[in-house]
Amino acid sequence: AFISFIILGISLVVFIPGSKETGEIKERFILGYETAEKKSFFWTMKMAIKQKNFMLALLTYIFFMIALGLMSTNTVNFVDDVLKRGQIVRMYGSVFMLITSTATMPIWIRIARKIGHSHTYSIGLLLFGFSLLLYSFVSNIIQYYIVNSLSGMSVAMFTIMLSPVLADCYDEIAVKTKKHLESTLIGIRNLFVRISVIIQSLIVAIVHIITVFDPINPSKEALLGLRLLQGFFPFLFCIIAALIFYKWFDLKGT
Repeated sequence: AFISFIILGISLVVFIPGSKETGEIKERFILGYETAEKKSFFWTMKMAIKQKNFMLALLTYIFFMIALGLMSTNTVNFVDDVLKRGQIVRMYGSVFMLITSTATMPIWIRIARKIGHSHTYSIGLLLFGFSLLLYSFVSNIIQYYIVNSLSGMSVAMFTIMLSPVLADCYDEIAVKTKKHLESTLIGIRNLFVRISVIIQSLIVAIVHIITVFDPINPSKEALLGLRLLQGFFPFLFCIIAALIFYKWFDLKGT
């Protein structure tokens, strides 16, 4: 929390001045806004659902959030019952993840310029899935920190391409409809992404019921369930999403 507070505080100072626009740009926006044909949220949603590339990007984002949510929410029990360590381990793991993700971002940006947004996006999601799978085999904190570091690298490769890929989808829709609907499309994206919370909660509940998870005295089956939630199931969602996206997403430009 303290580290997050520092990062957000620095960001606040940087963005206080805001982005200043010229009077000409403001006038053009006002004129365009007043004369533009208004479309309802549901009209835009119906149209967006028919856009293949947008729905592929949205589906993979939902799968990513399910994987990330499973790993994140399960970490408390994983550290307590599998590693048998205090929760301070989670903080150190998050620090390793933050450091490696920040350090590797420039590398992924340079790679994206060479191979394109969509390929970098697919590879990042694929690598993130394999890094999560390693959690299933972790047995001590050293291994846990190593996997945290690898996850930080791979998740950075995916997340820095999320906005460019979605922007490509928004541009494609703008070209087809002759309308800029970015704000509504972002709302639609956020609405559907909430589905990931429901799905990950159901998966956790089902696994705990099947393995009869008892936080006071977890059985071998329950510990196996924690490993599956921490690594295997997130891996499946990432791999399936990466393969689907790579196969059918056709905005392959840079």
